[in-house]
Amino acid sequence: MRMIASFILILLLPLSSFAADPARMFPFTQVENQDGSKYVWFLYDKTGHKYDYVPAKDLPKSAHFEEVTVPQAGDVAWWPGFMAIVNVNGGKPVAYLTAENERSVDDLESLYGKPRFYRYLVLDHTP
Repeated sequence: MRMIASFILILLLPLSSFAADPARMFPFTQVENQDGSKYVWFLYDKTGHKYDYVPAKDLPKSAHFEEVTVPQAGDVAWWPGFMAIVNVNGGKPVAYLTAENERSVDDLESLYGKPRFYRYLVLDHTP
């Protein structure tokens, strides 16, 4: 059974301070996080949503994520070479959280185009 983790918003909000404070120390370098995947993996791990690390290019193949058409806060915004965490207000994305800061939708979409959105799945391994 797969259950979509819609409760991730509540868990991620306290961690958004990681994006707001560039001096915050991460267990990865900027070079290791060029595609945003280490940052997303780190935040999901800190909220108890564990998955094997995958670079941004491989996120669509991950069994832990499912593509969705209407993003919720805490979902992943994905481009073939980059990923970030979605911040939503009024049912629409208003910003994307990255390791450096919270970036506007216009800022990232002007660089990468429109993203696809992925939601974390809770995988039930019981028979």
